Amino acid sequence: RKKESFIETRGRFVSCAYFYDLIFIGFIFYSISVQFYLFFFIPYFIRLTLSTWLCCVVIIFLMVFYFLVFLNYNYN
Repeated sequence: RKKESFIETRGRFVSCAYFYDLIFIGFIFYSISVQFYLFFFIPYFIRLTLSTWLCCVVIIFLMVFYFLVFLNYNYN
């Protein structure tokens, strides 16, 4: 299996790969917010805090994942 095809960290493909990953993550956040607006008819501040908390958790997880992958590529 080629795991490194999703995150290319060699040569000039770095910026393109991270750019497409950011587009993909933004699309995920957009779909999550649309789902919150469609399916949770609770007060606005509760919905806002829930979506903000979820996005923060996903962002922190992705930052840790990218940091570990970057360290793994640097050591290998």
